Amino acid sequence: MNRMMAYHNETSGKSLNPATMKHYLVTQRYLSRYVATNYRADDLLLKDLNHGFIQGFDAFLRTQRPKDHHKPLNDNGIKVHLKRLKKMVHLAQDMQWIDRDPFATFKIRMKKIARDFLTEAELRAIENKSFDLERLSLIKDLFIFSCYTGLSYGDLMSLKPTQVVTAVDGDLWIRTAREKTLEPVNLPLLPKAVNLINKYKTNERSLYNGTVFPLLSNQKVNSYLKEIADFMQYSQKPDFSHGQAHFRYYGYPIKRSAN
Repeated sequence: MNRMMAYHNETSGKSLNPATMKHYLVTQRYLSRYVATNYRADDLLLKDLNHGFIQGFDAFLRTQRPKDHHKPLNDNGIKVHLKRLKKMVHLAQDMQWIDRDPFATFKIRMKKIARDFLTEAELRAIENKSFDLERLSLIKDLFIFSCYTGLSYGDLMSLKPTQVVTAVDGDLWIRTAREKTLEPVNLPLLPKAVNLINKYKTNERSLYNGTVFPLLSNQKVNSYLKEIADFMQYSQKPDFSHGQAHFRYYGYPIKRSAN
């Protein structure tokens, strides 16, 4: 199994986004810990990867609490780890290292989650709220930028000044690619999004990293957003997926009114 994981990293690692590769390494650490705990071994033969192994790994993951989370893995988070294992197993099959597919009788079903989003009034209230703490002010700006552009947190953190370009009509556009899918992004910037870019043009941390916004650890982002929600006395606790959902739902109305 260790050879399978190493081969996956050597081959697929060259085509995967670094952030995606990092997630695979997390899955592999869980696998190694599972084998050590349940099989009292540091490796396992691929022929021993069967339905029971996958079922046991599923159960093992439900007992794990990630270091950067306050709660255990949720059901969909567990299914994502199983999908990564499935991809590595299928790679081993392609290499003829394993005769049968242990996932043939194990179905991975993701739960559909309805993404909530803030109302326009709630977004305006956050925009108009001032925070004395720099970290909360930065998170507020990042979240608002996500609402006006639909960019994920990862895309925001990797956004560079060279990816903000001026079109022939003089308007600013973002021209980049999604961090996870490499899907091209060509997005006209709304005035409030432009204001936020200008706000951080001379920020020392932005200049040092060569990014539009100062870099911030992903571990802290959503907890800071929840802190903002507490300040605003909102019942729902927003995260960056809410910002993306807000843009998808309100995108065109915002474009007409965000001057």
